[in-house]
Amino acid sequence: KGERLPSRLISMDTKDSLMVWCVENKKEIFMNDPANELIKYVNSEYVPGEDTESALFVPLIVEEKVVGVITAQSYAKNAYTRYNLEILRSFASYAAVALNNAEAYKNLNSANNIIEAKSKNITDSIKYALNIQRAMLPVDEEIKGFFNDFFVLYKPKDIVSGDFYWFKELNKEECMVAAVDCTGHGVPGAFMSMIGNDLLNQIV
Repeated sequence: KGERLPSRLISMDTKDSLMVWCVENKKEIFMNDPANELIKYVNSEYVPGEDTESALFVPLIVEEKVVGVITAQSYAKNAYTRYNLEILRSFASYAAVALNNAEAYKNLNSANNIIEAKSKNITDSIKYALNIQRAMLPVDEEIKGFFNDFFVLYKPKDIVSGDFYWFKELNKEECMVAAVDCTGHGVPGAFMSMIGNDLLNQIV
């Protein structure tokens, strides 16, 4: 009648629903005379829509799973032929794949968001570890007392480093300097550098 029917939420417990029958049985419904054909599907006088006289229901199936139902309904008897059913069946096949892909994409986005959040937490933690590692490195003021001209080139491969430089004043005229390369990069190397720094301090 040129009007759009409102959406209806149907519970899977509604046993007199043709939609539910279609989902549970994973089969199509081809009906041109509800008064005589409805009994083949449900034990009820339920009609799909008000004044509906013809109806097609096709399950949307992906990998043996029903992801929805598509229906065409008419107010006229004998409105549909097997050709109409074949068209709806083809459309249902495309729609099922599209819905499944959309769900997969949504899940992928959700997974990506979780991964990004975890990655940020890890990166933030490593950046904080960088502050701890920098705190063990000698400050320029310590070194200036022994060298008139010096520079430090310290460019870690990762955020934290397996390499470090070390300085220790022995007395007013003597000092020890070391450039240390620990095994490993990133977090494992940073642990090694902390141990190496501590051991050098203990030895001296």
